[in-house]
Amino acid sequence: WLLTATADAYSLNARYLTAPAHNQVIVMVPASAIAGHIVHAGKKHPVAGVTVVSRSTDGVLSLPVTTTSDEDGGFLFERLSAGHYVLEVRTRRYQSSPTEVDLEVGAMSPPVQLEVSEATWLQADVSLASGPCTGGFVELEGAGLMGAIAHTGEVVIEGIPPGHYR
Repeated sequence: WLLTATADAYSLNARYLTAPAHNQVIVMVPASAIAGHIVHAGKKHPVAGVTVVSRSTDGVLSLPVTTTSDEDGGFLFERLSAGHYVLEVRTRRYQSSPTEVDLEVGAMSPPVQLEVSEATWLQADVSLASGPCTGGFVELEGAGLMGAIAHTGEVVIEGIPPGHYR
């Protein structure tokens, strides 16, 4: 189960648990935020409609959070807990290098600029002798990227830099 607590002006707090679960304590803290812009690495112009992923790296099991850049390339992550985050773009058209951000309690980050460059994507169907593979991962060697195999056997890997891979 996913237990979630929300309150105005406080960070979203969620955790996985198994029922029955007794004496759960959720501590609410003032919300923090990360703001920034997406720009094209070569042309330096803003890039709209790009999905940005934020992952907490503080060791707490949490889901990645996403947002999309606006028409001016701006993006905003709100209602975050204080901590260490890694931001990255991995889409069918663009990719960026990971960018680390530290957030204090109730604070807005300094402006973050993510530079994106062209990327591509891979779609494949993974089969076994008995039919579609229904789980697991496919790794693109040389790119350090992985994709989860869906229950249909399909795997999609996005944000692949141009190049030759095995």
